[in-house]
Amino acid sequence: MPEYEQNPKSRREFRRSQQKKRRRQRIIAYTVIITTLIIAVTAALSYAKDEQIITDISAGQNQELDNLQATNIITHEVNKAALDKDWADRAKTGTASVKGRLAGKIICIDPGHASNTNSGTEPIGPGASQTKVTEPGGTAGISTGVPEYKVTLDIAQKLKGLLQADGAKVVMIREGDTFNGMGRDRPLMANSVGANLFVRIHCDGSENPSAHGASMLYPASIPGWTDDIAAESGKAAYIVQQTIVAELGVPNLGTVEHSDMMGFNWSNVPVFLAEVGFMTNPEEDIRLNSPAYQQRIAQALDDGISTYFSTTT
Repeated sequence: MPEYEQNPKSRREFRRSQQKKRRRQRIIAYTVIITTLIIAVTAALSYAKDEQIITDISAGQNQELDNLQATNIITHEVNKAALDKDWADRAKTGTASVKGRLAGKIICIDPGHASNTNSGTEPIGPGASQTKVTEPGGTAGISTGVPEYKVTLDIAQKLKGLLQADGAKVVMIREGDTFNGMGRDRPLMANSVGANLFVRIHCDGSENPSAHGASMLYPASIPGWTDDIAAESGKAAYIVQQTIVAELGVPNLGTVEHSDMMGFNWSNVPVFLAEVGFMTNPEEDIRLNSPAYQQRIAQALDDGISTYFSTTT
């Protein structure tokens, strides 16, 4: 028998020690529980505070975005109103064209595409092994259903009248819906008349219906093909692009050089291709089919072309 069981005093001391031990264990357990609860409550309060901060920041950001959107809308409306007033003033005073500012210039206008497609292929440039489809057909209005070739012809005809009023001689690649020629025949016509500038008019298309704005394409410098016209073409493209963006108030999608376009590589005269808007954008399609907006596009092209020639000796 253990000694502490034989001695009553020892038994009492043992029981007391065991009781103290259990009390210590309970105190430790309670301390752990209370500490855990304190940590949990603190964490919950901290999380709630963080959530409130995040909510406040989010609300502030949303308000900032709302303010920015409102500012952009107001700015757009102000710019649009200013552009509308400018156009109305021009029409009223007869200053839409400046007689004589393009005197002696020969400008060839190419309304993009045609009603008759041509699935044949031809070289992208003189002697090239790479070929492209002669006439794949253009895009069409997502809202109006109007084909691109009709819109480009409408704009081209309006531009013709403005250029002639400025004193230029204008040669049209086509004046009807059809074009009975190869792709290279368009630039070859511009070459044959000794054009000072070859202006190609197109509308853009995208799988993204929200895409909108204007861009300008021009030829890359390719030895033996476009190295003699690339610099002037790029200069004309840049100047006309800036004018279009400023006068129409549309997004500036920039100027882009291309090396695989027949309309560039067969040309011996400075050339650019104006993508004046997206027919795959519902709102822009409707504008592009508006005679008033087409006139404004033509005027912007006319002003840009005139500015280009004013900087060219």
